[in-house]
Amino acid sequence: AYAELGHPYGYNPWLLSSIDAFRATPRLLVMGLNPAGSQDYPHHRGRYLYELTSGYFNQWHGSDWSRLQKQVHQMFRELQRRVGDDGELEPFARTRAVVGSLVPFRSPSESELHRREESLAFGRALWGDVLADWQPQAALTFGSLPFVELSKLLGHVVHESRFPSGWGKIQLT
Repeated sequence: AYAELGHPYGYNPWLLSSIDAFRATPRLLVMGLNPAGSQDYPHHRGRYLYELTSGYFNQWHGSDWSRLQKQVHQMFRELQRRVGDDGELEPFARTRAVVGSLVPFRSPSESELHRREESLAFGRALWGDVLADWQPQAALTFGSLPFVELSKLLGHVVHESRFPSGWGKIQLT
């Protein structure tokens, strides 16, 4: 689909956590729209890339955690606290929450997602297959579009809360 749709900025695996997360209880899902960026990072690809470390716990650029990573780490700490897990944070994020992107194709912003409708259709089909066999008990999305799409795929919304992410206008839902 990446080549067929002609995405100019590369892609990441759709799953940013270990496959083991699908067996965890409670069943947690953390979903963003897509990987951000205005260039391709081929080293971010790989079929089993996130079996040993969560996508948000890799050093992306340089030696410091990015602002986004620090904020996502805080979100995982809160999620971990709420489910009563007192272990190490990175293994929790990697093996206790299914973490992924609705669309695996990179773009500089949501509005610049290349061939938006076709890309979203690909993401719906991908996650539709996943959610046919696995349903989260709780889900957290980054932004309103992943929330709307996930709600459609699940067929319902049980409870919705929105709060600032610290990333400009983007909200966590």
